[in-house]
Amino acid sequence: MEDVQARITAYWEERSASYDDDPDHVARSEAEERAWQEDLAELLPPPPADLLDVGTGTGFVALRCAR
Repeated sequence: MEDVQARITAYWEERSASYDDDPDHVARSEAEERAWQEDLAELLPPPPADLLDVGTGTGFVALRCAR
């Protein structure tokens, strides 16, 4: 089991440097950022609101919800 954990750790240590380069991990333009904000505003309750962030990966959507 230690070997499996060592392989997982090695993978993510290597992958973490470029993980957010994937197209779905960051907004690529101001227009895309605005579109995210507008779409989320339609789905979320009005502020202030409590939201639970569970297993959201990089937090891309969770951070936009917090705004």
